[in-house]
Amino acid sequence: NTLKGLNVRSCGWSSDDFKVVAEALCNNTSLEVLNVSDNPGDMTVLLEALLTTRIQKLVTNNCNVGYLGCEALAKLLTNSPYLKDLRLS
Repeated sequence: NTLKGLNVRSCGWSSDDFKVVAEALCNNTSLEVLNVSDNPGDMTVLLEALLTTRIQKLVTNNCNVGYLGCEALAKLLTNSPYLKDLRLS
């Protein structure tokens, strides 16, 4: 079985936590829904890893995206044919 959805809202994730999940996504490209809202860590590495998935819905409310994260997000928006729902605030 493969993971289709992951909700880790308000888990207090750091940048290191996002890196671990990004590495796991290399082995699970079937993720379709991800909610990482309200986590303080820099999520740039995670956004880059999402390029290898079939992510359809991404929720990143109140997250630390930063400049490099915005670049990764732009790549995801440009290159992912699957992403249909993106929530930022």
